[in-house]
Amino acid sequence: MKMNSNLCKAPWIPVMMSDGSSDWLSLEEAFAQAERIRDLALSPKERISLMRLLICITQRAIDGPENVEEWENLCLSDIQCRALEYLRQWEPAFALCGEDGGFLQVPGLAPRNGEKDKDLSPFSKLDLALASGNNSTLFDNEGGCERKFSFSRQALNLLTFQNFTPDRIIGVAQWADSPTAAKSPDSGCPAAPCVGPLHLFLLGANLLETVWMNLTPKSELPSARPLGKPVWEQMPRSQTDEEAVENAVHSHLGRLVPISRCIRLMDHGVLLARGLDYSAYTDKTLLYWEPSTRRRRSSQGNKIILVRADLETAIWRSLPSMIQGIQDGNLKDFSPFCNERLPQEFDIWVGGLVVDKAKILGEMESRFARMSIADCDAKALNNLRHSLETAKKQEQRLCGALIRYNEIMSAPIEKSKKPNPIHSAKSLYWGELSSEQHLFLKTAKENEDEAWEKQCRRACRRAYDAMCPHSTNRQMEAWIRAWVNFTSPSS
Repeated sequence: MKMNSNLCKAPWIPVMMSDGSSDWLSLEEAFAQAERIRDLALSPKERISLMRLLICITQRAIDGPENVEEWENLCLSDIQCRALEYLRQWEPAFALCGEDGGFLQVPGLAPRNGEKDKDLSPFSKLDLALASGNNSTLFDNEGGCERKFSFSRQALNLLTFQNFTPDRIIGVAQWADSPTAAKSPDSGCPAAPCVGPLHLFLLGANLLETVWMNLTPKSELPSARPLGKPVWEQMPRSQTDEEAVENAVHSHLGRLVPISRCIRLMDHGVLLARGLDYSAYTDKTLLYWEPSTRRRRSSQGNKIILVRADLETAIWRSLPSMIQGIQDGNLKDFSPFCNERLPQEFDIWVGGLVVDKAKILGEMESRFARMSIADCDAKALNNLRHSLETAKKQEQRLCGALIRYNEIMSAPIEKSKKPNPIHSAKSLYWGELSSEQHLFLKTAKENEDEAWEKQCRRACRRAYDAMCPHSTNRQMEAWIRAWVNFTSPSS
């Protein structure tokens, strides 16, 4: 690793340019050429992490925006100039390695017992996609081998790891004058603030427009959550550095680029220990929701919950909740969808990392292209919700018919039975509807309810046919009786 590699100067960000070419850029180059950058070429978790860094730098550079009106009137070229000026001012803070730590690395971190090599983890530990700890080895057969990582890979891994590490139990190191804890005090919280929920970003015609569209005005932050400073301006020097810890954990800019792990990159490995406690959003507090996430009311209406990433639920099914969020009183999520200054057309990107406790299950993302303000207004959202209800009713009827078929065949479905036929039928049903999600999105602005309902019935029939054999006379009789019961007006 080059000890003088700096994220401001050295290329580490993969991008797609407006002319269709690809390139690797430094932070300064990314802002300088932001009008020519079409998009970022990153995995879902890397995109979320880098977008949070770019937004954090921008909001600190402009010290705002103060309110929605100021956000609307921001000059994009002014954002660009002030961000570049800020990066030049704070360039030393973006060095990947230094004498007393580096970017997103706490100062004063040392091995607990002075046995440096024994306490180090391999650099691959920071890459959440590789076999390490609880991660699957399915697509990675080099878990026990020594690997070399380029500067760009290490920079992306470090930033992503701080945002998304799900592990709660980790080794202990000496930080300043005291040892770090091995486990988070809140057993219900992941280690990092971005783990679990879906994240939404608006994508403009270029990177500069994209960053502007995703800024959060100060006036829209919870009252107990100030704008604050990025962690590199006020890095905690110990666990008892109360002012710096408060800024990192409870302020808007402090949380955007977290230090959920105490990390020190060294020549032969990585020193890892528990960092600060980024408590997850709970029903009892409004302090800890992330700007790119959305919240919704539970089905009972008595709780506010995050819209979470789930491999079994396609993202398009969560789109209405992601667009609107909560709109009542103090629970309002800031959303620029109703802003007249937005481009006539923009893309909506939604993605997240799916975990089960400390185990990474996978990533998911969807991009909804050529959306407009009209696609996100109250009428459009009501249309989408109505279409979702139509699909869910067909799912319920499918399950009812499947249960009835098995009862007639004297083979009742047991919940513990694996594979469960109801689960398989639902997967087939929603899988076919996912291939027709363009028709679902069309219902937001056009009167396509009839076409969508026909598609739901068609998908339901195909899933029913696939799960209910009907080649023998007895099977055919059960198939017809269950299907007639399912399709009758009273069903």
